[in-house]
Amino acid sequence: QNPNFLYILSDDQRWDDFQYMANMRDVRSVGMNFAHNYTAWATCGPSRAAQLLGLLPHTTGIKDNGGEDATAYLEYKSWWDKSIAVALQNKGYYTRHDGKFLNGYGDNGLDETVIPPGYNEWHAIVASFENFWNFHLNDDGVVNAYRNVYSTALFSARTVDFIQRRQNSGQPWACYTWHNSCHGPDTTDTQDVG
Repeated sequence: QNPNFLYILSDDQRWDDFQYMANMRDVRSVGMNFAHNYTAWATCGPSRAAQLLGLLPHTTGIKDNGGEDATAYLEYKSWWDKSIAVALQNKGYYTRHDGKFLNGYGDNGLDETVIPPGYNEWHAIVASFENFWNFHLNDDGVVNAYRNVYSTALFSARTVDFIQRRQNSGQPWACYTWHNSCHGPDTTDTQDVG
């Protein structure tokens, strides 16, 4: 039987921060821990693209976030049919993405309703990486506004719901939960302040 994959990613977080995160320590204790996993590039867009493709930035040419020209997303589009999600889906996996995708996705309306190939369920932040409380998501091709909702809590709850829905399906699954926290600005859920 093929294993399920839960891939949790956070932005700009040090490896030793986990000592302060009881829930993540619990997840690590029952899953696989890559003790010698290093970022492919010290900028989030190229690093995320490398993780989606399994290819290094010098191979793909995705070497910066892109700013207003949405470079990371636009360059990724030429590779996305070779993504790990596509490969998993071709092997019979049910796939899902929650959270941040790539810099430039949905900026100024660019492809904000597009769902990259390889995903059965798609819930990606659209052009609002820096706002943790008020943001837009492409929910399976429809852009919805979320107000006064902490994005990390929403993505985590949706991931738990997904796992519960899929656990007895008989089909292997892969879920990418990509938070935009710990990325600046420092914005914390009110329940975590103190």
